[in-house]
Amino acid sequence: MGYIRITLAVLAYLLFLLIGLPVKAVLFVLERTNPEKKEQIVYPFVRFGFRMVRFACGIKTTVIGREKLSVSTPCLYIANHRSIFDIILGYIELPGRVSIVAKQSVEKIPFLLYWMKQIHCMLLDRDSLEKGLEMINTATDLVRAGNSIFIFPEGTRNREEGTLLPFHGGSFKIATRTDIPIVPIAFIHTGDILEDHFPKIKARHITMVVGDPVETSTVQPRDRRKLPDQCRETIQQMLEAHEQDE
Repeated sequence: MGYIRITLAVLAYLLFLLIGLPVKAVLFVLERTNPEKKEQIVYPFVRFGFRMVRFACGIKTTVIGREKLSVSTPCLYIANHRSIFDIILGYIELPGRVSIVAKQSVEKIPFLLYWMKQIHCMLLDRDSLEKGLEMINTATDLVRAGNSIFIFPEGTRNREEGTLLPFHGGSFKIATRTDIPIVPIAFIHTGDILEDHFPKIKARHITMVVGDPVETSTVQPRDRRKLPDQCRETIQQMLEAHEQDE
């Protein structure tokens, strides 16, 4: 069944690309005539594509703490990272205009780069300090334009369930420069969808836990360097509290 599901996921992705052809034509026109209308269309459409893949894979998601997801205020959403499905499942649930920070390897997925660019996805080269600073500046501009940012501070996928790699501090500057809240998110058992038995996809009931927002506007400059460790500890506690969730 695992190989069937990965086939269905690929077919769902190809169907999304096919449906997207006329949408791309509409976006091309709107980009020149009504950019704001284009922005209103593209984020829901990308979520639609992700929902198609989620359905094809037989994945169900329970969100605990959904009320903590901000609709009116841009946020920095930070999450643990066990699977490529973290991006898919998280983006479906996050409200409003959300841009993703992802590794450069995402651009290797055929035809996906166009849609990632439309939602202002930032592809990060973690070996380049200059590119990292450029990403922070771009993300800061997006926040000021009204976008939330979705990022994985571990920087890469973790191979061990229930644990966290060290958090990179650079991404937290997006929040401290703009005084937006940091919203911690814990994904439970997403590694068991694909990564733990690649290339088979396993249908799972995934739990996404949303923690209390961390207000950065009141954090003293001397305490900002503590934010990565504080948020890491928060997500670790969330993982441990929900490790039995199915």
